[in-house]
Amino acid sequence: MSDEADTMVTDGGDAGGFTDADAVFVTDRVALGADLAANFRRAQTQLAELVDAGITHIVDLRSEWSDEALVGAWAPQVAYLHHRVDDAGQFIPPAWFEALAQWVREALDSDPEAKVFVHCHMGVNRAPSAVLAILLDQGVGLRDALNAIRDARPVAVI
Repeated sequence: MSDEADTMVTDGGDAGGFTDADAVFVTDRVALGADLAANFRRAQTQLAELVDAGITHIVDLRSEWSDEALVGAWAPQVAYLHHRVDDAGQFIPPAWFEALAQWVREALDSDPEAKVFVHCHMGVNRAPSAVLAILLDQGVGLRDALNAIRDARPVAVI
């Protein structure tokens, strides 16, 4: 389990200072949202905004696309995990969530300043579900985790 600071939820509804990136902080160190724009110039602006907010790790849940090359070129200091999952409402094995939670736990434990951005295409289903698993792994109770995600990202369907 990570430090208590990892599980401190935000006050909800706060965009976390993001003006272009479709992202919100759910805790002090875990953000969730949607993918980078298809337009390279806008994607670069969004990525710079995430980095300026302290994002050191990105988890991309999309099976249909990857921004790994873009992140590697524009923000090589950011660790990137392409943890693919289809957006099809299928059963997802617990091992998938466990591997994700372990990667995030190791990222946050390795550096007290680390911050993780978890995203899918729209930030509605896959990313909120993944962040739920991360918060549960950090010791946040189910109700508190759900409320934190829904408060921070009202479009989340979890």
